[in-house]
This record gives sequence, structure tokens and C-alpha cells, in this order.
Amino acid sequence: MKDLHVLDPDELTRVTEYGPKIAEFVEKIVANRFAYATSDGSVYFDIHSFEKAGHSYARLEPWNRNNQPLQRDGEGKLSHSVEKRSPDDFALWKASRPGEPTSKKLGGQIDIHSGGIDLAFPHHDNELAQSEAVGRAKTSNGVTGPLEAYALFFLWEAGVDGIEITPELTQTASAWEDKLNNFFVKVKNPSTQNVISGRTSTPCISLGRALVTAKSKLHEHFCDSFDTPKVMSAISELVSTFNNSGQSVSAKQMEDLGQWITQTVNILGLNGTASPEGTEIGWRGTDIPEPTKPFVYPLSTMRDVLRSAAMSQDELSVQQLDSIVATTIVDEDEVSVASKPYFQVLKNFRTE
Repeated sequence: MKDLHVLDPDELTRVTEYGPKIAEFVEKIVANRFAYATSDGSVYFDIHSFEKAGHSYARLEPWNRNNQPLQRDGEGKLSHSVEKRSPDDFALWKASRPGEPTSKKLGGQIDIHSGGIDLAFPHHDNELAQSEAVGRAKTSNGVTGPLEAYALFFLWEAGVDGIEITPELTQTASAWEDKLNNFFVKVKNPSTQNVISGRTSTPCISLGRALVTAKSKLHEHFCDSFDTPKVMSAISELVSTFNNSGQSVSAKQMEDLGQWITQTVNILGLNGTASPEGTEIGWRGTDIPEPTKPFVYPLSTMRDVLRSAAMSQDELSVQQLDSIVATTIVDEDEVSVASKPYFQVLKNFRTE
């Protein structure tokens, strides 16, 4: 799991260590009249009473509410009892199989309950009903830990109803990654003190205000069942505001923006095991090797200026174009031995 960048759990529990707590949990459900005991000491959840009280059973997969073969398959050998009030009722307690850990370690509320989609019904729906019946807050189902290589696909699709990796999804994820790569390179560029890259038809929102708005949006989207596609879009919108800003952007603003976006991609698991608390800017792969910096940064700046000029209403003259390209000229006598190969690449680029 560590190879997949999945963090270790805070607690590892064994069901055998929590027998008394499990019994206490089941007794609360019985006391709330949502479960009953049979003569052999087993306890079953009363779905009819649960629904009659205004609760919804099978909320994850309501279309399977009356799918008794699937319910019996989920119960296995525990489903065979002639004393059940309904064939739909499921076992909470059997002498041979007491159950699963409760919330002693989780506190009064379970915020996320994750597991395989094939267990959504009846397994997770049954556990969801138990949590409501004992008086806890409602829980939700989620997924965690995709391979880093596929993380962008999962984040853009959220994975609620399954993920189909289509050419469109691949293009969206790739474009988003390229956009952030270019952003990180630009922010780390020492010469990027004043960003002028294009004009917009609407008044430009200040970068500071855009950052505050993005933070608010991310909080809202994360609280909304981890709506990661909207999180990804919010990050993209913030980078676009930076790219399209016609205002002077201070070094401090760029640092704050770069650090916050880096911390966010770290939270999303897109930067290996990097901590969200770090102050570094950029993810792995955007660090510019020292010998290439005299060439990569001027090229990045030239690209931004050319894009700004192309997006403006004014026609770009040949003289202006030559002037912009001239900013990438490097004196060969000042090039170090380690930088020689990169100098030659830039020279070929300019002459070809």
C-alpha cells in the first residue's frame, strides 16, 4: 500500500477485541425498536420498523431494495433462520460470527465509509442502516487510494458510477496536467515579476480575490461528497486567472499562489508522498535542472509574451516578433560546459 502512496491507518483493530462494544451497539438498536432477538440468541435488524419510522433502506442502491437473492448472498449462512420476521431482515449478531468493529475508535460519527462497489448492496447499505438505527449521524460511501498514474482520471470522474477512460477524459486530464506544469515553471521563473499574458473582455479580478474565491470553492466542493471534478476545475480557473491577468503580480502573490496550489495537489495525492504542510512550490517533474535554467526560463517568458501579443487586438509586426525572440539570446561565451547541450538546442530552435 505504501507503494501506492496510501497512508498508514491511525488505528488497526481486531473484531475479537471489541466483543462487549459490539454487543452494546446491538443492544442500542434493539432498544430503539429497530432490531429483535430470536430464541437461539441471534439478533436481526427489522427493516420494516426502520422504514416505518421514516428512514430509507438501500439508499446506496435503491433499485435493489427487494432483491432477495442478492440479500441472501450478502448474508451467506447467516440468512437461514425460520424466526426472522421478514426474509429481508439481516443478522446483527450470531454466536458464530459476532459482527464487525463499531465506532469506539471512530468517535460519534463516521464521516467516510469506503469499500468495493460490489459490496454497496447489501453490505454497505446494511451498515448504513445500522448507523442510523443506533442514533449516529448518517454515513456515506467513498473510495480511496487509486494508483498515482491514474489519479487524474479518478479525480476528474469522481468514480461514483464507475470510470470509463475515454479519449476525451484522457485529453482533459493531460491538458490540466500540462497547464499546471507550465504554471509551476512560470512561478519558479525568477524573471516572472510582472505577468502580462493577454486581455480579457471582462474586468480582471485581482489575483488575491481569485485565490480567496478558489479556497472557498475548494472547501465547498470537498464538503459536497468530495466533488473532485469541481475541485480540479476550480484549480484550473485560478491558474487561468493568473495567466490572463493584465495586472502586475508581486513575487509574494505568486509565492502564495504557488504554495497553495502545490499544497492542494499534495492533498489530492498527485505529488507522491509530499506533505500538504510543505512550503515547496511545484510537483515532481517541474524542477528545472540548474544547467537548463538560462534557457528554459527565457523561453517560458517568450511564450507568455507571444501569447499575450497574439491575444491582443493589435497586429504583431515582424520587428516586434524579432524583439520578443531576441530576449532568448544567450552569449555563448558565458555558457557553462554543463549547459552547452541546452544552448545548442536553443540555438537550433531559433535558427530553424
